[in-house]
Amino acid sequence: MKTLNWHFPLGSLADSADGSTMGKLFRGQALSDTALLAREAIQNSSDAAREFAKSHPGAPKLKVVFRFVHLFGEEKARAVEALDLRGLQAQREKYPKDHLQPNNVLDDLDRPDIPLGLLYVEDYGTHGLYGSPFLYRKSHLFMAMYYIGSSDKAADAGGSYGFGKSALQRASRIASVVAHTAFEPQEDDPVASRLIGFTWWPDLQQDGEFVRGRASFGDLRSEGSGSVLPYPLEDSVAAEVAEALGFRARNPEDPADLGTSFLIVDPAIDPKTLVQEVENWWWPALEEHKLDVEIVLATGETIVPRPQLNPDVAPFLRAFAIANGLDSPSDPNRERLASDEWRNRNGVGGRNLGKLALVLNDSESIEGGDESPTTPKVALMRGPRMIVQYWSGSRSRVPLRGVFIASEEIDSLLRETEPSSHDRWTDNSAGDLSQEATETARSVLTKIRDSVKRMASEITPPPPRTDKALGHFSRLMQGFLGDKRGPQTPVNVGGERIELSFPDGRPAPEVLNDSEVRISSTFAVRVAADAPGDSCEVKVACHLFIHEDENQSQNKWPVEVKVIDSHSEFSAEEDGTWRGHIFKDRLVHFEVISDAYPNLWTTSLQPSVTRIGDWRGQ
Repeated sequence: MKTLNWHFPLGSLADSADGSTMGKLFRGQALSDTALLAREAIQNSSDAAREFAKSHPGAPKLKVVFRFVHLFGEEKARAVEALDLRGLQAQREKYPKDHLQPNNVLDDLDRPDIPLGLLYVEDYGTHGLYGSPFLYRKSHLFMAMYYIGSSDKAADAGGSYGFGKSALQRASRIASVVAHTAFEPQEDDPVASRLIGFTWWPDLQQDGEFVRGRASFGDLRSEGSGSVLPYPLEDSVAAEVAEALGFRARNPEDPADLGTSFLIVDPAIDPKTLVQEVENWWWPALEEHKLDVEIVLATGETIVPRPQLNPDVAPFLRAFAIANGLDSPSDPNRERLASDEWRNRNGVGGRNLGKLALVLNDSESIEGGDESPTTPKVALMRGPRMIVQYWSGSRSRVPLRGVFIASEEIDSLLRETEPSSHDRWTDNSAGDLSQEATETARSVLTKIRDSVKRMASEITPPPPRTDKALGHFSRLMQGFLGDKRGPQTPVNVGGERIELSFPDGRPAPEVLNDSEVRISSTFAVRVAADAPGDSCEVKVACHLFIHEDENQSQNKWPVEVKVIDSHSEFSAEEDGTWRGHIFKDRLVHFEVISDAYPNLWTTSLQPSVTRIGDWRGQ
């Protein structure tokens, strides 16, 4: 079998980047290295699968496998030899300052009881990294493993060439990655499989020599100028070395075996955290069955991501179904396809930006700080169905969860605004961004913010789950979110013990004709079971407020309120309110009907009950 060694080349004046530059691309990012690996590795595979499917109808569905391996004893010794880890350790000792992550595999090469950890990231259903690296930009292998930072991928792609390797490199404690790939031969390249590895360390100047830290693991070939070029192993030789390195065999003649496997040496990745990160960022693709992912533990156990069981992800799934057209909103005070208003709110059309769905996640408490689970959050995504960002730009305390799916019309423009980590859409103008792209991102983010703000202002948050006194308005509003009363939470002195509910459900506009609607509803009032008395005198009112743009105005639209229970003790006041007594043992029902109003208006119906006398009875 061919034996390989890591080759650290000498530098030249043509070299312009430190060998460790790759690992610095994502330094300081909010995302962890595990999240970066989950996002970038799958994203590159997703792009390759989408491109492969265009020319291969019926191609296998994309599958990505993260396979963890622990080697002990003789197996470890053979792997140390095959990966030339002693050669890396010898080079490491030349550095005046250690640059590697602590507790890495090079510290214990001769300890058979300490495992050598390996992580294989394998994709299937893709085109593989075809093309000789000497074809440069025409070579997927060159762009993926040799080159840094090109953005020449297709407009509907998720990532950019060159940055995925940084996530792989950061996942390795010794910054070493080996790639083995199988693909269909091309007209300008008859080869069907290749293997090449790289280590990205800082450059080293010692004894008058300048040594590059970007070491290669493959063939070395000289060119006319005398420099040595890293060249990949090919076909049968690549397959033989791949087998010795623990790669799963690939048959280039079988479309189901085409794809790429990356070996991350000494991974600094926890497999169960990786499962969570795959769920956090790729649940849309998993829910749409565009992608299968498996995480194979070193014990052999296989874990499949299950977004429905992830508490951070589950609240978004209903909004995703609505935004994706799989379902329709039910109660408009709990669920909305908010993007419908973007083009129709003022009776005019506009560019199709995409779909935004918002849902009320009222299972969550409204207690906590600005970054509590109750802060509205919207999952932003494009065609590849990876979550770009969980946007949170509102200080509202209403626990909304939303999903925005960009339209194909603006997909490439939003991608243009993304940084190398693909974790946000920037609306800041820059020299290398088109004005159309930044204006599109600005329009999208503004409309999302305004839609969240509008819905939050039109619904009432659920009551807190703590023994905290409720303000008068908040206490009365607790009935707005459902037609069933939940368990009563004791409150301190100062909160009103009065229940207000909508027996027929949350009021919604009733269509009168093509241009007009009205509100017609009933609400009910009684003394709460934990009140200090059995009855009290109250004043009942109800107003229909008109919302102008995103804000609730002080304008009220005419409504008629009347008591519909013949046994009640209420009488009408001159100001349109009703005055009378309410009791613990029976409900008092009121009917409210508004005047007709234009169907383009946004309104909110707000009953109120004010206690004006002392509690009576015990």
